[in-house]
Amino acid sequence: MESDSTSERQARILRSARAIIESSGNFDLPMRELAAHAQVSLGAPYELFGSKNGVVQAILLEDIARFRTVLGTPRETNRLEYLFERLGKGIEFYRANQPFYRALSRAERAGTPSATSEAERRGLATRRADCEVLLAQGALLAGVDLEELARSLNALFYAAMRDWAFDTYDIDRAQHRIAFGWSMLYAGAAPDEVARNLRKRAQRHARALRRIDSATAKARSAGETREGAASKTQPNKTQLNKRQPKKRSKGRPAG
Repeated sequence: MESDSTSERQARILRSARAIIESSGNFDLPMRELAAHAQVSLGAPYELFGSKNGVVQAILLEDIARFRTVLGTPRETNRLEYLFERLGKGIEFYRANQPFYRALSRAERAGTPSATSEAERRGLATRRADCEVLLAQGALLAGVDLEELARSLNALFYAAMRDWAFDTYDIDRAQHRIAFGWSMLYAGAAPDEVARNLRKRAQRHARALRRIDSATAKARSAGETREGAASKTQPNKTQLNKRQPKKRSKGRPAG
């Protein structure tokens, strides 16, 4: 198989990496297993992607390209509405396979614990473009530091997604958390009328977060109640020992 072209080997390695992460749900991608699954030499993934994290980054970039195809061309008439729609479509993209994307996000973070990932750099470029269009459309005040606003929006997005990746709550909560934060950040840099609408949007997302948290708390409480009831119905070892009749010892036959 090593005689295959570079692009064929790259594609096979990425398909295998996806399959391993999806089947195991584990962000630790064993390179020996990856090479065997892809039918390449152990050195091929390093040669073609540089490192384990390089493989993970390549998968993420593939998915970013797929998502942009699904998303299509931005609507320039109202960029503010569009970027919240884009967020919703992005969450739908992740929702389709949450266990896989959780594991993939954990793998990315493990590979770049302190550095900025390629996905985050591309995300920042998108936030910058959003801010420039919003300024041109009059949705942001003149004199706003667009770079700092873009960085804050991007940091909020990736912080929420990392929390989701390392927790167990549904991705809906991440969406409302991001949308709430974005609404408040934009509101602080927008003209009065736009800011009022953004604050109303933030209130809607805050109410949604409270509903999700309340439902989560009730489900957790119900689960703990069921576990407690189950433990009460099962006798412990002491109770079992008390219930067991004592066996009479048989006497030895005489002689």
